[in-house]
Amino acid sequence: MKRWIFTFLIGLCLIFFTQIQSQAADTFKIGVVYPLSGAMALPCNSILTGHKIAADEIMKAGGFMGKKVEFLVRDDAGNPELTTRYCRELITREKVDWIFTGYGSAVALAGAAVAKQFKTPTFIFGGKTEKVTTEEWNKYTFRYQVTSTAEARAAADIMGNVMLKDKKDARVFWIAWDYEYSRSFYDPFVARLKQIRPDIKIVGESWTRTGETDYGPFISYALTTKPDAVISTIWGGGSVSLLKQGQAQGLWDQAMLINTAEPASIEYRKAFGKSMPVGAWGNTYDDACWPQNEGQKKFYKAWYDYTGENEPPSGMASSGYYITYMVAKAIEKAGTDEKMAVINALEGMTIDTYWGPLTIRDFDHQVTSGQIWAPMIEEPGSDYLVLDKSRLIYVPCDKDLYTKEEWEAIRKAAKK
Repeated sequence: MKRWIFTFLIGLCLIFFTQIQSQAADTFKIGVVYPLSGAMALPCNSILTGHKIAADEIMKAGGFMGKKVEFLVRDDAGNPELTTRYCRELITREKVDWIFTGYGSAVALAGAAVAKQFKTPTFIFGGKTEKVTTEEWNKYTFRYQVTSTAEARAAADIMGNVMLKDKKDARVFWIAWDYEYSRSFYDPFVARLKQIRPDIKIVGESWTRTGETDYGPFISYALTTKPDAVISTIWGGGSVSLLKQGQAQGLWDQAMLINTAEPASIEYRKAFGKSMPVGAWGNTYDDACWPQNEGQKKFYKAWYDYTGENEPPSGMASSGYYITYMVAKAIEKAGTDEKMAVINALEGMTIDTYWGPLTIRDFDHQVTSGQIWAPMIEEPGSDYLVLDKSRLIYVPCDKDLYTKEEWEAIRKAAKK
């Protein structure tokens, strides 16, 4: 009897573990590590929703090799140490197939390091520092957003050729969080500005701690320099605080503003309200005012149906959507979800988006994405500013990315 019971229990265990293995084999697991709380959290839930909308569409069409997609989500609060911990945990314990992470340059570098260590394919969403695709590049890491250099050069072109085109010897004040993104942005911005407008001078700089929300002393210093324009690389909740405090102290009455890191996205503009100065320039990946084609209408309808909301999605949501499609298209191209096969399929691959075709470069794994830049204006009946469609500029990042030769030289200098 004891032998029979023992045999019966062993049989049950085998059945149980077989079922678990079968379920695991039928599931494509994606680990998601974003700052879902804290100063950097504003757009990240929308990015995650974009991932999920795409996954639902792809599964209904039989994609991901017919497997169910499961998202395992962690909140790193913008802390690189948490990014490292959660990415490792998702790879070693949860056995995820892919990682989506990197909303912010510092956490992007942390995620890329884990990708290299554990040989796990990883899509960096928003870490723009050049290091992700140059010195710290590895075959397992891909990056969606424009690089800090491409964004910096676009910002300098707009400041010099549009905002200050009629202002000779203009004075510019720089304010930033003191971390990787701002540091990697500064040099290419200054270099391009000097190239196109050598008469423009940077008359003051403030480097605040990451996540700073009290900008009173920095605004007071800025006012003493009598700037014609301010450039800010502060983002998330920090940019909301800066704009409101700058308005209260009269900074925007004196100086024009260009803010980077996607403050033109609707979630930011709603948070800013009327504290965003009229005429301030900002960038975003998506807005209801452009391009207003069938692809955009289809995505917006999918967003409304999925969320139950009736307002346009975040400027980041469609980017999360297309990242998921890139992975699915690579699996389809490879004919397998085996990791190295998918990585190889992604290299040089182009997908159609409603902004136009996007290519993943084969040598550095950078996506040739672009951004909308526009000044913000008031609209009757709206509690927040809207983009001035008549002055909107779409800036693809291709022309401002490093060439393959430049990339190889940087890698060689870094002894990579």
